[in-house]
Amino acid sequence: MHLTHLKIEGFRGLRNVDLKLEPKTVLIAENNSGKTSILDAIRLALRSPGRRTGPDELDFSLGIPETRTFLVTLSFDSSPERPWPDACIQQL
Repeated sequence: MHLTHLKIEGFRGLRNVDLKLEPKTVLIAENNSGKTSILDAIRLALRSPGRRTGPDELDFSLGIPETRTFLVTLSFDSSPERPWPDACIQQL
């Protein structure tokens, strides 16, 4: 199983990101362009509900002050030929 599509709205400096992802995708861009924000949004979306680390004040878009929400949508390929390792499933 692998991440096939990512949509992020209103997270940090990312107003509207819509990415189709291949099994091996590399993020290449200039410094301060949002690469780390993309990875942090994925980490936040995949975190365990029992963990105490959630979004903080700086995770919300600074460009839209009245909006206190952001959206991270992850889509996965769930084909049987790409199963997740048991260790990964246990971490999630």
